[in-house]
Amino acid sequence: MKIIYFVLILLLSLNGYSQELKSKKLVTNQFIETFTVDKKSKLKNGNYVKISAITKDTLATGNYRDDLKTGIWKYYRKGNAPWIIYDYENKAIKQLPTEITKVDSFLIWKDNAFVREKVDSPPVYVGFEKEVQTTIAINTKLPVDVLVNGLLGKTLVSFIIDKTGKMNGFRVEASFHKDLNPEVLNACKLIDGIWQPAKVNGQPVDSKLFVIIDVVPPNVPSQYQDTPNIMLVQISYFGVKRTSTQVGVMGTSGNKSTRRY
Repeated sequence: MKIIYFVLILLLSLNGYSQELKSKKLVTNQFIETFTVDKKSKLKNGNYVKISAITKDTLATGNYRDDLKTGIWKYYRKGNAPWIIYDYENKAIKQLPTEITKVDSFLIWKDNAFVREKVDSPPVYVGFEKEVQTTIAINTKLPVDVLVNGLLGKTLVSFIIDKTGKMNGFRVEASFHKDLNPEVLNACKLIDGIWQPAKVNGQPVDSKLFVIIDVVPPNVPSQYQDTPNIMLVQISYFGVKRTSTQVGVMGTSGNKSTRRY
């Protein structure tokens, strides 16, 4: 009888907890997120799904516990194909795409300089395909002077993924407009997910990554491409109109990982 009472109490407790969860949907120009939150704490708990608002592709699925990612999370590439599977309980990558596993050399810190060396694995960002580029693109705002004068060009930035998986050493290596520099650096600093550091002989090491922000005409592909060490963010805009008090963007276009104004 005591066992029956215990089971009834447990079931009532679980039912009461489930009733405390509220479904939420967060919609932006880029993403649609569906999840549940605890009504009292307002913290995410339970299932989470993130899809692209543009292509409708699934980007991430997993679970939250008190606003922290828990258990197995799956991250996807274009067409809902698997990209990365990560175990948040054990802090371990369970699956990687061949594009990452085949990389056998990278810029790593050795003898007081970054040099290209053989690696067991490159640095890996735990997220959907091109999430780093997408984050930079969304959060990079072109200066008004660039829009008004129809300026085009590229800006090259770099940052370090240290042996603990932390980002640091943000630096503008080259730029076509000085007012774009702080925008790009700030956008890079908004990348707040997990990095698995590069490894050599089984040990984590510091590594260096570059990002090209290429501002090009609409429907014109960039002359640059993603490489293991370099990420491409391509931005296009149609033009602007000037009024007496403001500059209004008439239209923008983009491919790759692109900020949409």
